[in-house]
Amino acid sequence: AFAPFSEEPVGAFFDSAAESGGQGRYSYIATDPFKVLGAEFANSINPFELLSQELAQYNLPRHPNLPPFQTGAAGILGYEMGRHLEKLPTPKPLGQGFPEMVVGLYDTVAAFDNQARKAWVLASDVANEMPASTRELAETRAQKMAARISASKTLDELNIDSCGHWNVETSREEYEKLLSRVIDYIHAGDIFQANLTQRLTGIIPDSLDKFMLYRRLRALNPAPFAAYLSCGKDEAVLSASPELFLSLDEAGNI
Repeated sequence: AFAPFSEEPVGAFFDSAAESGGQGRYSYIATDPFKVLGAEFANSINPFELLSQELAQYNLPRHPNLPPFQTGAAGILGYEMGRHLEKLPTPKPLGQGFPEMVVGLYDTVAAFDNQARKAWVLASDVANEMPASTRELAETRAQKMAARISASKTLDELNIDSCGHWNVETSREEYEKLLSRVIDYIHAGDIFQANLTQRLTGIIPDSLDKFMLYRRLRALNPAPFAAYLSCGKDEAVLSASPELFLSLDEAGNI
């Protein structure tokens, strides 16, 4: 269902990967945002403030009998956005220069209940302050999205032959030194755990597009909170997260 939208510059596919063994209940497709909020790294603007100001303009009533995400904001918040919340050391160079924030405001989404085996296309009029000539009616947008999904073709077979080469940014010697420091901090009682990460980089072969790469990831490692997020013409986030870090109830409590 998402394949017809996979090449759009900004879009979101929240994928429970249920049929591949994941346990998530809902999946969503959000495309054609009526507005995109972006922030480049090292910009003086506070992305959190930008996001709060924008979201304050919209108030959507929730329908109790539909999947929870009934149009709204979706996207990525970069790790280094934490420097807008507290005083932190100057970050290391970003390397790839990935955007700090890319959030689309979506007034049309497709929602799938994987347990009940039901699906909907939901459209809202939150962007009704836009000129009528530049934004279609909600019903029209919903019908067009449903038609694109219905007309989607059978997917090509998985491309498992194209492979790139991974480059490790931290040497084994350097990583072991960092690990030793973590163990010392634990013995000293300063910490009880640490998430010691490292980045691997690689070049995607011309024969392997981003969505095919995601499909490979999904087949090898199905996850209840998987996602494919288009963040620009050449940028995307492919997620195979097994867990939900934060959740929000209907009253807005974290």
